[in-house]
Amino acid sequence: MVDLEAPLLNQLLDGPFQLTARPEPVPGDLRLSWGLALVVLLLGSSKGNKASLQKLHFLAHAARTPESRNETLLVFAGEKRAAELPTRVEPWLNRALSLAAASRLIVLPKGKGAALTEAGVGTYQMLSGDPSILSAEKAFLAAIGKKATEAAVERVLRMESP
Repeated sequence: MVDLEAPLLNQLLDGPFQLTARPEPVPGDLRLSWGLALVVLLLGSSKGNKASLQKLHFLAHAARTPESRNETLLVFAGEKRAAELPTRVEPWLNRALSLAAASRLIVLPKGKGAALTEAGVGTYQMLSGDPSILSAEKAFLAAIGKKATEAAVERVLRMESP
């Protein structure tokens, strides 16, 4: 077992935390720290540090695997049709949003999506500044960030060009 002393864990947990190596990767919907960190990164890379649930589900699915990241980038570059991009609602995202809200990193205004709190902005800055945390996801969000507006995501989900 490995004791983790990461600043993010210290910020989120109030007791000791141990990690046990496993022979197989744990599915994303069971990796609470990954989902929580991704939610903060998704919101921090969005305009005004806020996003609709539709956009969050779209980007959460797109950010999950190298293949989905690449396909999404191709759609936003105009090299692939939006109709060819598989999209889905991510069941783990709602749990991650609830955990982030309980941790006071985000607020969930009724019917308005989600937004980072002041603590969430600080966590976003910490995550962004550490190159060892979610580097592939951060590179994806940096590449797609300005293009993945609410309107563009809505067009892609309607299978139109972004």
